[in-house]
Amino acid sequence: MVPKLLEDFKRKNLKKDWHFEKRRMFLHEETKKFARTFRTEFATLIISAFGLTVALLWNDALKSFINMVFPAEDPNNTMFKVYVSVVVTVLAITTTYLLSKLKSEK
Repeated sequence: MVPKLLEDFKRKNLKKDWHFEKRRMFLHEETKKFARTFRTEFATLIISAFGLTVALLWNDALKSFINMVFPAEDPNNTMFKVYVSVVVTVLAITTTYLLSKLKSEK
């Protein structure tokens, strides 16, 4: 009777160890996935922040250039800004479309 109890005890412990090891491996894999995703998303965030900074700098530079070429007293200045905005928007949409096509080809 004692050897059977001892054998049952060992079997239960092995089963517990197996479940524990399986859970530990799962958590390890999930941690690795999280770390990989975190690094990717953080890199995207940093790149986006640089892109925003560059866009704001260009915005300021273009405003200064437009004000230099077309002074504020000019009544057509507003219409010129609208035209420039439309042209830049079309250029941005076209560039985004072409870059997305280029990215999807890889």
